[in-house]
Amino acid sequence: MTKLPFREGLSDNYKDLVEKLLVVDPDDRLPLIRVFDHPWVLHFQEKYNIKKAEEVELSEGEEEEESSEEIEDDDLIQL
Repeated sequence: MTKLPFREGLSDNYKDLVEKLLVVDPDDRLPLIRVFDHPWVLHFQEKYNIKKAEEVELSEGEEEEESSEEIEDDDLIQL
């Protein structure tokens, strides 16, 4: 596999992920579902406390059972 030219300052994990995604043969390319398990993505999930969809759906279901208060218009952020 030919190494891609990256600018300086990018992490090795970032370069690894991009190289695994930019593969012409789909059989050799990193499957999208595996992207979420890549160390570069996991780092940012932890750093910014990002939850996977399954975790969000579970926690939202739990919150709905615990809280029945309605959201008022004043509580919404106006864009």
